[in-house]
Amino acid sequence: MEDAMQALVATLLQLALSQPQFVPAKGEAAIAPPVVQSVPQAEIAQTVCGRPCAVRAHYLPEKGIFLDAALRPEEDIVARSILFHEIIHHVQHHTNRYGDQPI
Repeated sequence: MEDAMQALVATLLQLALSQPQFVPAKGEAAIAPPVVQSVPQAEIAQTVCGRPCAVRAHYLPEKGIFLDAALRPEEDIVARSILFHEIIHHVQHHTNRYGDQPI
């Protein structure tokens, strides 16, 4: 991951962890930033949908975030929101906090 993307991921992770439902409890282990892999959108669509679809990113706990290579979250707020959404999944996974939604 390049420096600008690493910095953005770290910033977005801290923003996620500042939300009341994700504030770490005393003694809780720190959450490392997720690995972010830039891949072709068609690869993401095949993995998530099994066919062409509009999905632009997804999170796999054991592998990290897969982000459409065409997205530029360092420059584009919409792309940044997609990345942030996936970071939320990363935090949910590591805190086991999913709100009132069953998994």
